[in-house]
Parts: sequence; structure tokens; C-alpha cells
Amino acid sequence: MPGGASQEQNLEGLVVGGMPPGHGSAARVNRRELAQLLRAFRKHRNETVELVETRLQQALSGGAATDFAFGSLLFATGVVEMESAEEGAIELDLGAFEFLAEVYKIPRLMLDPLLSVRAEGNCLVQSRDEFLEVGSARAPAYYGDGACYAVAGSRLQGAEEVAVVRLELQRGGHSDAHAHPGDELLYVREGNVEVRLLDTGLWTRLGPGDYVHFDAEQLHGAWNVGDGRAELFILRFYQLGPEGTRAKFLASLRAQRPSPNLLRRARTELAATVAPFTKRGAQRGPQEVVDRFGLARLLALVCSRGFQRTARNSSLKDLEKRARWLGYEQYHKGFFDRLHHGEKPVEVEELPRLAEVYGVEPMLLFEFVYPAFRNAVAVRQPADWDRLPEEFLGGQGVIYSLPRRRLADSDLAIASVELGAGAETPLNRHPGQEILLPLEGAIEVRFGEARVEANSTADAFVHYHSGTEHRVINPAIHPARLLVVRLYG
Repeated sequence: MPGGASQEQNLEGLVVGGMPPGHGSAARVNRRELAQLLRAFRKHRNETVELVETRLQQALSGGAATDFAFGSLLFATGVVEMESAEEGAIELDLGAFEFLAEVYKIPRLMLDPLLSVRAEGNCLVQSRDEFLEVGSARAPAYYGDGACYAVAGSRLQGAEEVAVVRLELQRGGHSDAHAHPGDELLYVREGNVEVRLLDTGLWTRLGPGDYVHFDAEQLHGAWNVGDGRAELFILRFYQLGPEGTRAKFLASLRAQRPSPNLLRRARTELAATVAPFTKRGAQRGPQEVVDRFGLARLLALVCSRGFQRTARNSSLKDLEKRARWLGYEQYHKGFFDRLHHGEKPVEVEELPRLAEVYGVEPMLLFEFVYPAFRNAVAVRQPADWDRLPEEFLGGQGVIYSLPRRRLADSDLAIASVELGAGAETPLNRHPGQEILLPLEGAIEVRFGEARVEANSTADAFVHYHSGTEHRVINPAIHPARLLVVRLYG
């Protein structure tokens, strides 16, 4: 997967393509992003600055860093300086990456996405030939055996917690087992693989079009169990800050005096976890919202001042006023308060009205009618997908499908979309970011008058900030199919 020549061009705030200026034995890395990653992994391991500083000084005194130049600024004052670096660049070679991985006890392949350059703009399109190969089948053991990794040559600005990776496994090959903060989505493009979650002992086999979505803090790896090569599209959502749903929930529970609402949520989720599968509501079909806390999380993000583009969050009173203006007298402050705490039962038929009150498309709310499970979920084509009812979507020639299970306390939402000739999705906006992976045909994403194109032939993906109104169109006469991943955090 070699990197091609630079194809960067600005289009009203959009960026198409773009490759690093160089990817030989050394590369320029953003100091702030490096510092953020190092700090997050140290805290994830519950290690003190002093402990890492001891390992650092021992390595330096032992001559481990003599064969390459890190830059005197980073190492003059040790770990504190490394973890508090501001904007700027530092040149690192292969030895520097290996050194940092050892000192911080970070899986080596976690550092490779730092080689991607940040692209200015609101949208990024990357094709297969713009990926940067970082590990081959003959690479060091920290990549695995018969494993070839490639990272996107460019990254969307403001999306530093997202890493897009392609993994190719030779017959009988496997990736190195590793763990990291946040979520991981592993989608099989070709071949047959077995994903092994080693801490829980869960092994699951996947074929083309299948995916597994899991809590990446458990040790995991992928094995090629087919007769030929296998290729995977991997999305890591690190959530290195404190805002991720799962991290925030756990931190709140560890507080000295958790709130009654938080304890009630913990009891509800515990009961759902230990309940028999036949008692979890999935057999009833999509009649009501099952994942109330997931819905509450999304609605809180929709009410945030960042998404509303106002000086303050939308209050319960604001929601009540809008509901009355729309003619929904049954919705009042108490209703919205219970809704935001995951305490209010919500029927499916109520979702379009709520979407109207909150100013979002109903399709964004429908996914929460499916149950959420802890640790990991596997979704297979076509048995594990349900079509969204047409009244929730609008428009002609659009088939919008959702997985029948989702990962609990996750900020990733996944959907499959099929577009007939000339079909288009509703104009919509939502918090966070969105990644589109064309699986068949070509698509066009429009942001007002601006537009970008991507197609499955180029094996491209599109990544953009979804707070801007957008829609996806099939400009061709042949059907198009794509995987949609929303990152709400």
C-alpha cells in the first residue's frame, strides 16, 4: 500500500487527498498530539510521572537513545516536558518510536498514526494509494506475523483522537495482541478472520462485510483463518480526554458520593447485563427504546452549546417551549428531565416527534431501539441488520439499515446505507464526526454548494465534521452502498 504523490486541494474548506511530505526513516510528528497520546496511555496504566521518568532515565543512561536524535527540547526536562508540549513539530525516526513505546509501555503500532499529517478543512477524502505503509509482512514482531499495517496519509484537523488503519494479513498471519483506550471497529473487507479478545476469551469469526465493535481496553488481535489473504478496515476512537461515555461513567461511579441518578443507571445496566438474552426485549422487535442511556447521551450532546452554536446549552425550559410551539403539549420540563436521565420509556412512534423537538433527523434516534451489550458485539451480513421504516427517513431510493445490537456506553453509531440511482439522504447535521466507507459504487457528499466524491474502486473513505449540514448522493446510474460510522464524542 504505497503512498502516492500529494493530491491536496482546498474546496471551500474541504480537503481531498494529501500525503505527508516524506515517510522514509524519519518523519515530522506534531508535538502536542504526541504529548497527548503519551499522557493518556500513562494515565490509562495508572502510572505516575515519577515511574515513567525513572524508566526514561534508566533507558537514557543505558545508552538506548544514542543512535538517534530526539531533539534536546523534549528530553531536557524529561517526562513533564514531553507530556506538556505545545504546537510544533519534532523529527522522530524508527528508533525513537520504539524507544517511546518501551518507556511508556505503549503498543508500538499505536504510535504510527502520528505519521499522518493534519489536513486543514472540514472534510477529508483518502483513497487507498494515499495510505502510508508502516509495517510489512517482514516487519518487526510488534506488528504480528504476516501482518501489514497502513495508516491514512492525512488526518482531519480536530479529529486527533481518531485513527484510520488498514490491516492486511497473509494466509495464517495475525496481528500483535494489544490494548488501548477507547473503542475499536474492525470491518472485514476481504477474507475470513478470527478476532480474539484475550482478556474475556471471546473469539469470533468474521467474513466479508462483517464487523466487530468492542471496548479496546481489553487485549485483542486478529488472525487470518481463511485460505487466502485478508484485509480489514480498522477505526480506533481513542477518546484520550475525559469526555468518553464509558470513561465518564466509570469516573463518576468512583466518586465518593455518586448521585442517585447515577446509581440508578448502574443498577439498571447491571440488571440488563445479567438478564437472560430471551428477557432483554430484543425478541419483541423495535417497539420502544431499549438503550435509554444511549439516547440520553445523544440528546445531551444535541443540546450542547457547541452543537447549538449558542452561548449556552439548550435548557429543559427551551425544550418545553419548542415542544409547545410545535403543538406537543404532552412534553414538559419533567418529561425532558427524565428523558435526559434515561428514566423515561419511549415508544418507537414517539421518536419522530422528539427528533422534531430536538432539531435532528429521526434516523439518528432509531438505533437506540436495539439492545446494548458490554465488552463487544459482532454484526454479520445480512442477518444482523434491520431496515429503518421509510417514515423515519424520507426520500426515494434510500435503504437505511441498522445493526440489531450495539456496544453499551459507546460513542460510535454504525449504519449501512444503499442508494439507488440519483438517490440522496435527508439533509442533516449532528454532533461529532462522520466517516463514510463506500462499499459499492460512487457517492458524493454535499455541504451546501461544496461537494466531495469518493468511490469503492479507489477504496476511499470520507471523514468530516458532521455539525455542518450535509447529505450523501449517488450521482451514478448504478446503485451505491456504504458503511456509515458516527463518532459522537
